[in-house]
Amino acid sequence: MDHYFSERQKTHHEILKIEEYIKGIKFEFLTDRGVFSRKNIDKGSKLLAKSVEAEKSDTVLDIGCGYGIIGIVISKFVRKVYMIDINRRAVYLARRNTVLNKCSNVSVMKKDFFEFEIKDFDVITTNPPFRMGKEFVFRMIEKVPDLLKEEGRFYMVVRTKQGAKSYKEKIEEVFGNCETVDRESGYRVLKGIKC
Repeated sequence: MDHYFSERQKTHHEILKIEEYIKGIKFEFLTDRGVFSRKNIDKGSKLLAKSVEAEKSDTVLDIGCGYGIIGIVISKFVRKVYMIDINRRAVYLARRNTVLNKCSNVSVMKKDFFEFEIKDFDVITTNPPFRMGKEFVFRMIEKVPDLLKEEGRFYMVVRTKQGAKSYKEKIEEVFGNCETVDRESGYRVLKGIKC
């Protein structure tokens, strides 16, 4: 069975277009079968995209970008965004969506996060694949500091009922700090700073 975190999707295509205003800007996203939250923008992804505190000079990495919501929204406020996903179909859609939303400062790559080697990011974001299990997400959190600059920020969205407390504790263990920067509709945005 195909999952949105599988590399290849075998389901037939059914392209949809979603329109949404986020941070006062109208965005359009093409979606398809075999990608996460294809019929509407996931509330957690939207909350994360709105909550990231970024500066114009920042370089950002969006892990598990899906069809590109988080990275594309953030790209309007920063210098450069890298978006990575293992799902070929998601990467294809994210690339099309960067063009659709006129994002010239975004690079989309089909990459396994654990093999990703570009470093010195100011900000790293993720709405991780929780269906892969807590151990997998914990491994992601443990790798993040290796890719951040000193004082770099890590933002992760999690549903409260999916164990937000344990993820907050893991970020505190890895970063030495963690705060909840936003919450809405049963989701929390957690932030750790590399120091």
